[in-house]
Amino acid sequence: MKRALHIALLCSILLGFGVIFYQDYFPIIQEEPLKGYSPPFDKVTFSWEKWWSAEYQDKKEVELTNTFGFRSSFVRFDHQIGWSVFHTSHVNGVIVGKEDYLFEEDYIKAYRGKDYIGDSLVFQRMEKARMVSDTLNKLGKNLILVFAPGKASFYSDYLPDQLKSKVGKTNYAEHKKYAELWHLNFIDFQSWFLEQKNSAVHSLYPKYGIHWSIYSGHLVQDSLIRYIEHIRNIDMPNFSISELKRDRSQDTDFDIGSSMNLFESLCSDTTAIPTVNWEPKEGKDLPRMVSISDSFYWVIYTKGFTNAFGENQFWYYYHDIYPATSRGFQKHSDLILSEEIENHDVFIILGTEANLSEYGWDFIEESYDLFYKK
Repeated sequence: MKRALHIALLCSILLGFGVIFYQDYFPIIQEEPLKGYSPPFDKVTFSWEKWWSAEYQDKKEVELTNTFGFRSSFVRFDHQIGWSVFHTSHVNGVIVGKEDYLFEEDYIKAYRGKDYIGDSLVFQRMEKARMVSDTLNKLGKNLILVFAPGKASFYSDYLPDQLKSKVGKTNYAEHKKYAELWHLNFIDFQSWFLEQKNSAVHSLYPKYGIHWSIYSGHLVQDSLIRYIEHIRNIDMPNFSISELKRDRSQDTDFDIGSSMNLFESLCSDTTAIPTVNWEPKEGKDLPRMVSISDSFYWVIYTKGFTNAFGENQFWYYYHDIYPATSRGFQKHSDLILSEEIENHDVFIILGTEANLSEYGWDFIEESYDLFYKK
């Protein structure tokens, strides 16, 4: 009896592995792909050289971990157990706050000051930004610094109690200090969002999202356009909101919620989706603009912001270029910075508090070297 039980158990295990193996190579069930970011990996081909160096084993392990049969279902099952039973997140870097508000860990670190880069580095960066701004002004161009809000600061009252206390200076406060001290062109959406938090009719920051909401993204667009009009004394195309439709949070308003990858989807909150009407471009000033930004810029870049400019280049983390230039350049390393500065009028550096430790992503330093070291 005992031997028969062992044999049955072994056969069950082998059958389970067989089904997983078969699903991997000959899918019998189409699974819904997991949502969110997954680290890229390369499939490895066998060679004796890679075998003896252990390169094959290491890469094959990564490949198998990310491609085995029914992986999506196993991941969702694990995440659902964590959420339903332990009320916690099994997604790397996601923290569950009070009333199920979801936060990314990097934003909490930034809010508390745990990622502060130090007085000297902030001073050096902002001093170079001031000098770059001065030179651009003399060339009839403008540098605009934009501080996007962070979710941990905006919803600090929903953070777990053990993560509420601040531990020191923050990159946001220190960068803003020098922007004010030296009268740089800057917009502080962090403070503005907090000021409007209790009076805003519609959600400025979604419960299950990491970026500003689609609705508040339109308010950001309007503010940026009017600020550029003010400092350049020009008249750009503006837009008006003709309708606000209430709908379930989606896209960037639900990006962390989607990345939870649960069988039973989170109860989505609602958000306001604006319908906008843009003024015709005829007779308007259309400055050529470059935005160096993190992912917060996607929310406005994909919602009509390009209508206000003659050209709107998005240099994502100062690395990838959207859209590709007329010369086909897709990476900033392909560009000649002096030519790009000559061919554009406005340069925006936009970053949320979780990314201010790398603010500018070397654009400030390279522009400074271009102007002052050559």
